[in-house]
Amino acid sequence: LVRRLGAILAMTLGALLLFAFRSVLPAARELAETNRELQRSQQQLEAQQAQLEAEFSAREAARAAEHRAIVELESFAAVVRQTKVPVIMTDAKVRTTYVNPAWEKMTGRTLAEVVGCKPGDLVQGPETDPETRAAMRAAISAGRPYSGEILNVRKDGTPYWLSINTTPVRDRKSTRLN
Repeated sequence: LVRRLGAILAMTLGALLLFAFRSVLPAARELAETNRELQRSQQQLEAQQAQLEAEFSAREAARAAEHRAIVELESFAAVVRQTKVPVIMTDAKVRTTYVNPAWEKMTGRTLAEVVGCKPGDLVQGPETDPETRAAMRAAISAGRPYSGEILNVRKDGTPYWLSINTTPVRDRKSTRLN
């Protein structure tokens, strides 16, 4: 009887183990595949995170550089506005794009009046030396600096002497901007 019970117990236990093994094995295989998929997904997410962090760092560096450039430009603009030295800027066609308050005070003309005009047409009068005018125009046309003294005329017709210094401005590719 004990042997028989032992045999029955062994067969039952074997059947249970076989049933459990057959039931669990597919689930175990499925779990292993799911685990591999999760690992691949985690690797992809980590790669994406690294890429996003690199892009974020690059954008932050670009923002910082842009901020520095803006601060620098604002500082330069403040210097030009606040200096007591008259400043006039032109485009590549030598048409006025900007004058500072010192230039307005010296000539009696406002920025609104002179934008788009050639500076010589505004301030040179009949008493301006033609040779000085020609030398200055030749240097400007050739994109060379010019220094000299010239007799100009205020808006009200009053003549004044001006020590003038022109400098062509170029971009990083050496293209003349003014």
